[in-house]
Amino acid sequence: MSDPAVSGIDRRSEFLYLAEVVEPSVRPNVRRLERFRPRAGSDEMDVVAENLRLAVPDVEVIFKHLSLIGSDPRSLDARGRFELTRSVLEPENDYCFDLLCSSKHNRQVGLIYRHDRLAELTGYYGVKGDVTGRYLARAAALGSGYLTFSRRVPGDLVALADYDGRLFSICLICKNEIVSLARLDLPVPDTSPERTALELKTVINLKLADLAGSGINLPLSALILNGIPEGTEVWEAVARYFPAGITTPEINRGYLSENTACGNEAAEDYLVALGLTLN
Repeated sequence: MSDPAVSGIDRRSEFLYLAEVVEPSVRPNVRRLERFRPRAGSDEMDVVAENLRLAVPDVEVIFKHLSLIGSDPRSLDARGRFELTRSVLEPENDYCFDLLCSSKHNRQVGLIYRHDRLAELTGYYGVKGDVTGRYLARAAALGSGYLTFSRRVPGDLVALADYDGRLFSICLICKNEIVSLARLDLPVPDTSPERTALELKTVINLKLADLAGSGINLPLSALILNGIPEGTEVWEAVARYFPAGITTPEINRGYLSENTACGNEAAEDYLVALGLTLN
């Protein structure tokens, strides 16, 4: 009998990126990393729907940051979901809700998805079967993937920014916990490097100010930038706006099986897909 495995699928540019991880909650073992064209269908991707999780583009997600005090996870989850239902104007049955809680900062990140948009997303991915409840915003999966599969960058507060060919997914991590999520709709090919850097700096500064208002008043230790090749004009422009330094994520190869290969793509391109297997 084969070991239980969970698969995550993420869209980057015109491709789907699939990661398959064995026993992600114990000692993750990355068994498979593959890239496909959209609508390839689950037969070609060879995954089981019940063990599959899909990345939701951040533009399809409403992020709501909360500051609820308490130590009981069940109580926080119930209170947080109640706050999320109050924030939508249409019937709450049109939505599904999720909540990410940090243990040390009285900081929660609410995720709100529309049911109809999730159904369309499942069709786009070409997945057959029911994957209800197995979705996660790209920005959240990015943070989860970094915390588990990537080598950590020193510092108490770091920002992750991943460009998927259409927009940036942004995740702020404080002392190894996700505390803020955001997105930046900015088509890099049609935008000057300077404007790209300025817009990214503006969004991250707004999130830092929001964190300071919640009592997390720490300097940014580093920006971890993925999806923008190092040494390009965009990379150099971003570096000028982040004097603390920018770097790229580095997947810990110790999690990869001996036969795991990802073709011409860098393993770091699968960071979001890997993060999906953990939630």
